[in-house]
Amino acid sequence: MNTTTTHHAWSFSTDEVPRLRLQAHRADLRVVHDGDPGETRVELASRLPVEIEPVKTRVSGREISVQVPPLIPPDGGEGFGFAFQLGRFMASVGNTAKLRLEVHVPPDADLDLQLDGGDIEIDGTSGEVTTRTGGGDIHAEHLASGSVHTGGGDLEVEFIGDGSLITGGGDIRIGRMGAGRVRTGGGDVSIGQAGGDLDASTGAGDVTIGRCVGTTAVSTSAGDVTADVASGTIAVKTGTGDVTITVPAGVPVWQDLSTVLGEARSNIGARGEPAEGEAFIKVVARTGTGDITLTS
Repeated sequence: MNTTTTHHAWSFSTDEVPRLRLQAHRADLRVVHDGDPGETRVELASRLPVEIEPVKTRVSGREISVQVPPLIPPDGGEGFGFAFQLGRFMASVGNTAKLRLEVHVPPDADLDLQLDGGDIEIDGTSGEVTTRTGGGDIHAEHLASGSVHTGGGDLEVEFIGDGSLITGGGDIRIGRMGAGRVRTGGGDVSIGQAGGDLDASTGAGDVTIGRCVGTTAVSTSAGDVTADVASGTIAVKTGTGDVTITVPAGVPVWQDLSTVLGEARSNIGARGEPAEGEAFIKVVARTGTGDITLTS
């Protein structure tokens, strides 16, 4: 049974909506946007006894900084442990405590979160967000804009404005986003709606885009691609896999479809050239092995 033996909390007040900068070594982090205006609370928990004196906090204007270095049980715990910190660089060897951090901030607070390893969860409406973990899953509800990065793990964001989502390996799922870049070293990518220019790629996996506008680029070395193009331009490239692209009925489409081993089919019929100034959609699709289907 896991029993919390260390629990500590820090409270901060700012006159404006805060910007929290939090760095920790090995921890799971949850941020909840449910705080009162100007009020921020950071809670630390561990099932091992640890000294909290090495934790550094600072407030300057709306900026709140919390640094949680590797924490070692005072009696050594279950084996030898050694840790050191140089600026924002943290490292440890042996037995250090795995922490649980929970943060309560007001809605629309900006976040700069960095973990050397661990999962990150962000609930509620965030402002501008930069979040990074060396390895772990990241889940967020609503990010006004920002960057989401994990060295390896799944990314799930319900909404992000303009921004980037990158994982060294894992699935990426986005409900809605503005313009941005989405990349995984290996895993599936699913985007419900992209409202701006989009660059989506995976080393190996399927890519599904529910609705896209603007300039869209999609690539995967091995996997199927499915996209619903409402307007703009789309360029798709897959080494091995099928490509299915849907366009609105009645809109002129410039198309360039090519497959080495497979069949390229256009089911939209002849629509003629667009009139001067008339909107049209451009579709370019390439696959080495697989079928390409353009439909409406």
